Amino acid sequence: MKNRKFILILLTIGVWLVSGPGSALACVGARPLSMGGAFVGVADDVNAVYWNPAALAMLETPELTYTGMIAERDEVNYDDFTAFVYPLRLDNQNYGTLGLSFINNIDKASVSYDSVLTVDAEAKDQWYVLSYGIKPAENFSLGCNIRHKMLELKLKAQATIGGTTYSAEASDEDEAWGMDLAAFYKIDKFSLGLLVQDINEPEYTLFGTNIRYIRNFRPGISFKPKENILLSAEIYDATDELDRDLRIGGEMWLLEDTFALRVGGYNVNESSDRAATTGFGYRIPSETLGGIAFEIDYACMYWADVPAGTDEFTHMVGFKVSLPWGGEARPTPVKKVEATKRYVVTKAPKKRQASNAQVETFEPSPPKHIEVQKQDITSQKVVTLEEYADLLRDRIKQCLYCPTKGSYDEEVFVQFVVSSNGQIKQIEIVNELSTKDTFLKEFAIHNIKKASPFPAFPEEFAVEELSFELPIGFEG
Repeated sequence: MKNRKFILILLTIGVWLVSGPGSALACVGARPLSMGGAFVGVADDVNAVYWNPAALAMLETPELTYTGMIAERDEVNYDDFTAFVYPLRLDNQNYGTLGLSFINNIDKASVSYDSVLTVDAEAKDQWYVLSYGIKPAENFSLGCNIRHKMLELKLKAQATIGGTTYSAEASDEDEAWGMDLAAFYKIDKFSLGLLVQDINEPEYTLFGTNIRYIRNFRPGISFKPKENILLSAEIYDATDELDRDLRIGGEMWLLEDTFALRVGGYNVNESSDRAATTGFGYRIPSETLGGIAFEIDYACMYWADVPAGTDEFTHMVGFKVSLPWGGEARPTPVKKVEATKRYVVTKAPKKRQASNAQVETFEPSPPKHIEVQKQDITSQKVVTLEEYADLLRDRIKQCLYCPTKGSYDEEVFVQFVVSSNGQIKQIEIVNELSTKDTFLKEFAIHNIKKASPFPAFPEEFAVEELSFELPIGFEG
């Protein structure tokens, strides 16, 4: 019922947004644009190379994407977008993520550059971009883009520009270098992003006219009220140097996270340049393709009151591939310790015989509203990392119990990072290896947090943090 209400709200917003006029301007990526172009605060996939390179540092596996316009390619900017990202990992150290991307655009309609230069010409615009993101602290990352732009204009009719008359077919071209800076921060269910595009304000000179790109501040925010629902908002040109715009979007994954419904509003505060957006995504899980995850995305933007002869709809199709090689779908600890035991918690207050040597079944702890008396294990002598891992497993085992309602036979695979003082620094679920049950995922995280803080590291370890992996089974 809640999902149906959410879908109705998204569709209502979409209908309201189409009430204003617009023009065919857009950014890149089928998924981001189907969410209204509100992606700076999301940036959780390869599209981050354009929207927020800082968030690249949060990616754990190489990804490849392509998005292409499938209609009105001569009238809408950014016809083709291709990108590839690769996390740099060596000996369990995180050295950031590198990205390469290419944008191709050919417009044959009238070209206008912020009223500085308006001509009837064919414009060819190409970007070559090098991106990098690094994570200097947990949940916080920084990034940058270095972009080489080439722009060529070819007049379709005789024109007088700056007092000089140019014949039809006359052409001019120039190139420029641009730089973007970005930041990204995750806290609980929120993500905050900031992209400063063209911080150096690059310039072209075409037909004797200087065309300058503004320094564009783009803050964004996203919120995940549930594991399968994402809401986002972004401000384009926050300093209002040209025209401040608000963009909003939403995404919901359905059918066991294989199908996504998306909707958004592009420049919702404007009386012009406004569009309603929608789209969908279909994902083939990595288990089906031998570790390779494949996703295809479709986006549609509806522009009202466009010039005569211009289609009101912009259609885009894209795909994304996540590769199993390179990087790691793991936290990045100083030194990793494998936690191989699988703990099963049951509602039945009796011990059961384990069917597997690595499976341990035990009596449940009391419900969470009853104070759990933890045994004093901090005085145990710990010499090796393996012994410390066993100590943590024993502590977690004391606090595990099964939910009192429902019937379960599921497993949640948890990864967490412990600092040298015993505090949990990071905790997350490996969705690819875990149940789809959001409640059990949250329940598993609650149990591990409940077991902390853990004993401080012995001095012999000489490390700042350790990463642990622990499958938790729920049966009963």
